[in-house]
Amino acid sequence: DLVEHPQRSITEGCDMGRIHEQPTHVAQWIHRNMTASSIVEARRQNFAQYVEQLAGASGAHVLQATIPEGGAPYVVPLWVDGLDRANKIYASMRAARLPVFRWDQVWPQTPLIDGDAGQLWRTQVLQILCHQTLDAKDVAYVASATRKLLEETRQDGGVSPGDLI
Repeated sequence: DLVEHPQRSITEGCDMGRIHEQPTHVAQWIHRNMTASSIVEARRQNFAQYVEQLAGASGAHVLQATIPEGGAPYVVPLWVDGLDRANKIYASMRAARLPVFRWDQVWPQTPLIDGDAGQLWRTQVLQILCHQTLDAKDVAYVASATRKLLEETRQDGGVSPGDLI
């Protein structure tokens, strides 16, 4: 069997012709002003702050709470119990423009393999960005909003994105 999404293509809106264009001003600034070691350290700090602030969250846990030596994490993988709940939280976080994504779009003709955790992870795992441009205040806000969603969806099954502000 193949996973199919007849509604739309995963590549819809993907303009590969842009790869030859000049980098954005932000990308140029980052390249000029941040060293690789400062980027790695900022991501590690953001990751650690998320792990600390999401510890003990209602019905969720960070899948890997430690970073290998020298690792530069891109996201914090947060497992959310319950498919409906994970969907509600993800939708609310996206609507509130929080830095989160998940592997919910599957490439056409991706094979279904027995025992493949990816099928479950694409809906249950929220990937919260720990990008180096986020500061401690940003991370605290995202972690707090995420905890609030986790608590509220545990109690009544729903929350409005406006409730996060």
